[in-house]
Amino acid sequence: MHHKLGFTNRASLIIRGFLKEHNSRLKGTCDQPNEIKSNDKIPRLGLFLFLRLFLASMGSRHSPFMFFKSAAASLRGHDVIRCLLITVWLVMVIMVVGCSSSSSNRKLIVATAASSQFYAMELSEAFTAKYEIAVDVVVSSSGRITTQLLNGAPFDVFLSADSSYTNILFAQEITAAPPEVFGTGIPVIWAMRKGVAGDSLISLLSDETIRHIAIANPKNAPYGKKALQFLEAGQLAETLSEKLVYGESLAQVNEYVLQQNAEIGFSSKSSMLAGALLNHGTYLELGSDYAVPHSVAIIANEKDDELKKQFLSFMSSEEGVVFLEKYGFTK
Repeated sequence: MHHKLGFTNRASLIIRGFLKEHNSRLKGTCDQPNEIKSNDKIPRLGLFLFLRLFLASMGSRHSPFMFFKSAAASLRGHDVIRCLLITVWLVMVIMVVGCSSSSSNRKLIVATAASSQFYAMELSEAFTAKYEIAVDVVVSSSGRITTQLLNGAPFDVFLSADSSYTNILFAQEITAAPPEVFGTGIPVIWAMRKGVAGDSLISLLSDETIRHIAIANPKNAPYGKKALQFLEAGQLAETLSEKLVYGESLAQVNEYVLQQNAEIGFSSKSSMLAGALLNHGTYLELGSDYAVPHSVAIIANEKDDELKKQFLSFMSSEEGVVFLEKYGFTK
């Protein structure tokens, strides 16, 4: 009957086979069992044994750390090799922990409103390419991100579609500095219906064939607030109330219209110039009265503020402004 060896026994057999094979090379390296002399044979043999064990550990269901630890514990009377193995194991632990900590400290988490997600993603990619600093982009509504930050979310930079949210965070000392406006977004009405001119989109809102009008939730999304203000100014809010379908953010509104679950929707110009929405459907910009100032804030946490400031500096640089203009924002 064939029995599988446990990883401790496998390690022990490998080491003892190694010792038998290389016993003559080990002679003279130690005068006493617990004494280690300076001898160039030891590092070479230690490296050779390390490679043999590392390859063996790759075939084990246990971690290489546990494999080396068990291998060292299984030796009796071979203190030189035990010391080498324990040293190698400790170095591996230190390297992994150190690299993990360094990687975490050199990484940014940027939370952005859905209206600036494409801008934030492309900006972050360019930032990473230039400075070799990883950036994760989290997309949601400005209101929801604010709530998450108030509850301790581990974001480093917040791109909000409404300065009021970043001001709330500053008042609560969640941000490391006062927020700054980085650009102004433009709300739009848009539809996937073919043969529709942009100028006719407003009158189309009241058309009998339009059964669903998508807007972002005004409670959480600044563009949803602007959409509602636009309808109220045109005395359309009450008459169209039964047609309104609320999305949690602009991303969901865009999905409703793109999948034609809503015939028309209120979105942002930045969304029209990116991703799946580029060159799809027809849109009409709302007036300057409905423009949305976008602000950015550095979040106060244990991560180095200089790294966050570097990201903000890149945003306002010539390279960063190119992305801002590409997605329809104005300075």
